Amino acid sequence: MASRISTLVLLLLLTVAALLAAPSTALATPPAAAQQSYKPLTLEQTVQLLQGGLTSKRVVQLIDERGVDYRLDATTINRLSAAGADTSVQAAVAVNYRGSQPAVTVPPAPASNASLADTLNFIQQKLVEQPTINFTSSSHDTDNKVADWTVNFSTEYTRVSADPGQCRLNFHVKVFKNTTVTSEQDLWIPFHDVTDVTIRTAADELKEGNTNSGHTSWVTTVTPQVFEVVALRAGNKQNFVDFYDQQLAVRVARAMSHAAQLCGGGSKDPF
Repeated sequence: MASRISTLVLLLLLTVAALLAAPSTALATPPAAAQQSYKPLTLEQTVQLLQGGLTSKRVVQLIDERGVDYRLDATTINRLSAAGADTSVQAAVAVNYRGSQPAVTVPPAPASNASLADTLNFIQQKLVEQPTINFTSSSHDTDNKVADWTVNFSTEYTRVSADPGQCRLNFHVKVFKNTTVTSEQDLWIPFHDVTDVTIRTAADELKEGNTNSGHTSWVTTVTPQVFEVVALRAGNKQNFVDFYDQQLAVRVARAMSHAAQLCGGGSKDPF
């Protein structure tokens, strides 16, 4: 009898050991919800999460996991702030864009018969119409090594003059950071040297500056959004002018490209 009991106990132990050694289907296979490929959060979904009582910390976690399908600009900042988002949420949105919204580009312009004088006068007029550009940058360190900070920027354009004879646009620019003048100089855009014209946002420029200075954890947003028309020149040189309105920036960029072509500049790549 004792021998029979021992045999049963041994069989039971062997069975338990086999079960423990076998991979568990329940543990090895994640639930269906975990396997689902979630789409990036929309702005409305983010607002609903904030208004539904989730903490900013939890919303940041969801944004890190899923990303967002919208870019951070003055409109989205206002919507998120009104819903209770703090700067950590805004920073998460800024670095987790996973949508299909293209970056700002310069659409090809239709063929233009405008003369160089008319083209340069158009650019001059648009700069004169908005001589001062003001915006505020708000920065957050995702490593939390420094407290959040803001900077007020102001750029003044004066003495704007077109010079078709020299194929260039002259202007005087003064830049303020808070109330301190950080730069003041006479500049000109030599269109015969311009190889390409692009558009970037002021936020993109500040982000590039953060990265180049080694501050990759700094996330900076700009209010209101500002668009920079950048005239690229050989030797990594560039000139840029600022506009509030994106469509106006596109029109000026097209005009600059046309001026460069008339002056013998533009891309030298045959393809």
